Amino acid sequence: MAAGMGKKEKRDHTLLIVPGLMIFWVTAAFSIQFLLKSQYTERYRVTDEIEVEEVRAQTEDDENGFEYYQFENGEGEKYAIISAYKGEEKVVRVPDAIEGVRVTGIGETAFCYNDVAEKVILPDTVESIADFTFGSCSNLKEIVIPASVTSIGEYAIIENDNLFNQVTIVTTKGSMADEYAIEHSMKIKYMD
Repeated sequence: MAAGMGKKEKRDHTLLIVPGLMIFWVTAAFSIQFLLKSQYTERYRVTDEIEVEEVRAQTEDDENGFEYYQFENGEGEKYAIISAYKGEEKVVRVPDAIEGVRVTGIGETAFCYNDVAEKVILPDTVESIADFTFGSCSNLKEIVIPASVTSIGEYAIIENDNLFNQVTIVTTKGSMADEYAIEHSMKIKYMD
């Protein structure tokens, strides 16, 4: 026992440490649960309609560098959401289907930090583009977005204002992509 410290003082000190450790472990457990949940639901969420209970797919890779999730809607129809692009092509053509499953969305951060892609072409099967999809794509110059896209996340193209200035949106006049480009003061090129 340290000089000048009686049993009562030591016990009072211990009573402070034990609850502190309990609070630490409870906080750590909730933090880990939150991180796992947010990584699983936020990174691959395409629209607010896809909820955690519906996400029951494993990520898969295709031979062209795309990672994707497969889902099944209430009617039993399968669809895929692109979750990442790991390829090295300068012109990236997102497929309209992967292994026979229709690609309907581009998920959060799918192209984030890709320094290779200069042009991304989306097929007319894509209906939604999530937040942060094209964040920090330093060499990206053009994104071809079809009129089939009816939902674009507010921060789909983000990280710095230079990206808004360097990227041209190629789309149909009056489409959701046209509205997005106008709203964010981006360059627009209309399809013929």
